[in-house]
Amino acid sequence: MRACLVGIAFLACAALAIADAPAVKHLAVRRSGNTTYFHVRFDSPQDMLRPAVKPGPYGEYARRRLALQPRLVPQDGKTWAVYPRLDVPHFKPAVQFDAKMDLPAIDGLEFVGKVREKGKARFLLLYPTSVKEKAPAGIRDKELAELLRPVRWAEVEVELDVGDAASVAKPVPRAKSPTLAASATVWAQAQAHWLALQEPLAPELGFHGFACAATARKYGVADPVLEGERKKAEEHIHRRMLDLTTGTTAITQSLALKRLRNKGAREPAKRWVNAALIPGITIAEHPWEKMMAGKKPAAEPLATLIPHDNYYFRFKSFAKFAEIQDFLDQWGTPAGRAYEVLSREHGLKERYERQLCLKSTWLGRQFGPLLVKSVAVTGNDPYLREGSDITVIFHVNNRQAFLAGVEPFLKEARKEFGDDLRAGKDQHLGIAIESFVTPLREVSVHRAAFADFVVYSNSPVGLRRVLDVHKGKAMSLAKSLDFQYMRTVFRAEDKAEDGFAFLSDAFIRQLVGPASKIKEMRRLEALTSLSMLTHGALFTAWETGKLPASHDALMSAAALSPAHLYVPDGKPPRWDVARLTAVSDVYNTIHFAAPLVELPIDRVTFLEEETYV
Repeated sequence: MRACLVGIAFLACAALAIADAPAVKHLAVRRSGNTTYFHVRFDSPQDMLRPAVKPGPYGEYARRRLALQPRLVPQDGKTWAVYPRLDVPHFKPAVQFDAKMDLPAIDGLEFVGKVREKGKARFLLLYPTSVKEKAPAGIRDKELAELLRPVRWAEVEVELDVGDAASVAKPVPRAKSPTLAASATVWAQAQAHWLALQEPLAPELGFHGFACAATARKYGVADPVLEGERKKAEEHIHRRMLDLTTGTTAITQSLALKRLRNKGAREPAKRWVNAALIPGITIAEHPWEKMMAGKKPAAEPLATLIPHDNYYFRFKSFAKFAEIQDFLDQWGTPAGRAYEVLSREHGLKERYERQLCLKSTWLGRQFGPLLVKSVAVTGNDPYLREGSDITVIFHVNNRQAFLAGVEPFLKEARKEFGDDLRAGKDQHLGIAIESFVTPLREVSVHRAAFADFVVYSNSPVGLRRVLDVHKGKAMSLAKSLDFQYMRTVFRAEDKAEDGFAFLSDAFIRQLVGPASKIKEMRRLEALTSLSMLTHGALFTAWETGKLPASHDALMSAAALSPAHLYVPDGKPPRWDVARLTAVSDVYNTIHFAAPLVELPIDRVTFLEEETYV
C-alpha cells in the first residue's frame, strides 16, 4: 500500500467504478543481486485521465491534479514497493550524480515493483477517469464548485505471473518498440519520481524530500525536484537560519537536503572569537523615568521573581491560568502561522502539560482557585516548537495544600515511566530543589517552594535564574524601567484586568542579539542531524518493512555517512533503537530540544561572509 500513502484523501472522496482489466502488453521479471524486480506495461484505458506532471509552485487545483496518478496495489503480499513509471520533469538537474542513465521510454501505463514470492500475484489497479462527480451541494461559486468536483476512479482486479521468465507476455509487434527492463535502476528511478511527486503534496512532512534524495544517493539515479520553493530555500538557507521564527521544520528540511547533496564533509571550525565581544543591539532606550512623570506602579509580587530579560505572562486567578493552555494551542497553529515557516499542529498544550506534570484537569480547576492567588508564566525565548524553558510561578495561599493537590499528577508520571522517572534533590542559594526527570525530558520537573511561592520549571537553569532574582543575585523585571512605565499605564490593581503580558526591552534585545541567534543556529544544525536520523529510520522501514535494528543498520540503509550528522557540540547523535528516537547528548531530541538558556556560549567562529557561528 506504500504507493497509496499520499493522495488517498483525494481518492477517498471519489466514487470507484469497476472496470475491465486492460491488456498486458509486456511483462519482464529479472533478478538483480538479492532482489527480483518486475516491470509491467498495460494498454492505457481509454477513459483514463492522466494529467501531465508539471513543476510548481502549486495552488490547490494544481495539487489536486498532481495527485491524479494511477496505482497498482498489491493484494496478496507476493509483491511490494510498486510504483508507476512517471514522466517527471526536473526543476533543476541532479547534482549528486552526473552519469546519464539510458532508461527505457515510457509507453502507456507502466509499473515497476519488487517480487517477494514467485507465481501469480494479485493486484488492484486504480486509475482516475475523465468522469467527474457532482460538486458538493450549496456551493454557488462556479470555479470553486468545479474545483471540488471529485474525479471518478476506476478499480480493476489484475493478476500477473511474476515467475522467473524474462518475459511471460508476448510482446506486441511494433516499429521501434522501446526496450522493456526490470532492473534496480528502473525501479529506483520510479521510486524517486514517486517520492518527488509526494513532496509538494505533503510539504510539512519533510520525509518525502529526504527519501527522494536518499534514493538518488543510494541507487545512483536522478533526484527530481518539482517545487521551486525548495531550490530557493536551499540557496538562502544560512540567511534563513537567522530569521526570528519558530517551528523551523522547513529550515531543517532544507539543511538536510543540502547535506545529502554535498560531496564534501563539513569540518567543525575553530572557535576563536570571544562571544562577549560581539556587538549586540545598540538602539537607545526610551526615557522611561521622564515618561512616568513621577508615577509609581503598584506592588506586583510575581514580577519581583522574574528575570528582567524574560517574557512575562501574569494571571490574576487559577482559572485564567488554565486558559494559558488555550494560548499555547493558538500559538501552536493558528496564531503562529505568521511566526513560523511551516504551520502544523504540534500538540504544545499536551506536551508541556505532560512535561511539567501540571494539568488543567477537573481536579485542578476545582481546587486551584482555592489554593492559588495568582500565576505567572515566564521563559527566556519563544521557540516553543523546538523546546523552550518554561517556568510557572504560583502565588499560593497554602504551600503544603497546593503541593498535595498536584501530587496526583506526579503519581501518573511515575506510573507511566516507572524507573525511567528519576527523582533528585539539590539546593541553590540555600533553597531546596526537587527534580523529576526522564532521560529524554518527556517529564522534566524542577520545583522549589519558598515564602508564598511554588515554582515549577522544565529547565534547571530556568529555575535557578528565578532563584537568583529572588535572592538579589540578578535583576528582576519589577526593577526594569520599561516594565514600571507600562505598569503605570496598565495598572496591576485594575479590577478589569484578567492577565498581563509583557516583553521587556531586555528580552527583545537578547532574543535578537548575537548569543541567542548563534545558539539557535547551532541548535538548528543539531536538529537537522536528528531529523535526518529520524527520516532515515522511516526510509529504512519504507524500503524494508522494518525499522532499523541498530544505528549502523540505519546509516547503511539510508545511505548516510557520519559527515551528514554534524552537530556543533557534543558527540554525534545516535538512533536509540529501544526508544525509537534520535538522541544527542547536548541537544536532546527533536521532540524536545535543549532550551537555548541551557546551551553555553563562550567562543564563536567568524566566517568570511561576516557571519558568526
